Amino acid sequence: MKARELSLDDKTGETSRYSFADTISPDGPNQEETLGELQDREGLREWTGQALATLDRREKYIIEKRVLAEDGMTLKQLGKHFGITRERTRQIERAALGKLGRHYVESHPAAASC
Repeated sequence: MKARELSLDDKTGETSRYSFADTISPDGPNQEETLGELQDREGLREWTGQALATLDRREKYIIEKRVLAEDGMTLKQLGKHFGITRERTRQIERAALGKLGRHYVESHPAAASC
C-alpha cells in the first residue's frame, strides 16, 4: 500500500522515449477477432441446422453419425443399423453431402463463383 503509484504513460527512464504501457504485451485475444469468430460460429450453427433440415431422416442420421460425430460410425455399422449394404450407405451419404453442398451454394451466392 505504501508503494509509489505509476502511470502507464510515465516514461520508463529519464531519457527513454518508451512508456510503461509500451512494455505490456497484448497476450489476450483481440476483441474484434473474438467477436468475429463468435459470429462466424453462430452463423455456421444456424446454417448447419437449416441444411440438415433439407435432408430426409436417413440422410440426416448418416451425416450426423458419420460426419458430425466425434467418433463417427463406419459405413458397415450404419448399413447394419438400416439393414442395407455398406455401398448403399455410401451412396446415401454422397447424395446427402451433395444436397448440403447445393444448399450452401444457394445460401452463399458468392461461393458459386469460387
